[in-house]
Amino acid sequence: MQTENQNIIFTVFNSIFIYVLSILEIINIIIVILFFTVIKPDYIVLGIPFVSLVLIIPIFMYGMRYKIIYRFTKDEFQYRGKKPYRTNWNNILSFSIDEENITLLLKDKTTKLFPILQFNKEDLQKALTIYMENSSK
Repeated sequence: MQTENQNIIFTVFNSIFIYVLSILEIINIIIVILFFTVIKPDYIVLGIPFVSLVLIIPIFMYGMRYKIIYRFTKDEFQYRGKKPYRTNWNNILSFSIDEENITLLLKDKTTKLFPILQFNKEDLQKALTIYMENSSK
């Protein structure tokens, strides 16, 4: 559980994104080496975009390490998993947390299930309680 601009977020490590960026980084390094060793100096201008990618991609690798799954804002509940879902706190009647899922009971009498994943159930319970209490005021 982390806070971000008065929002509570729950994140997971985005390993697929890191692997893809790592492969792109390796390809870019190889291309830059080729441009500075094998390719004629007349074509060095073509290497400039690749050099900029080599400098920019590590910033994305550092900044995008974690993928936000749950974000609780002042106004809404956001789930950003396989089937993204957003709703206002006022639309939620109640919630419950079991071993594997968060169950939201909405005011229109429908239920929504969301996975807990590896998150701490107590942290989820605490965050949901805080926002549910604030929305009822």
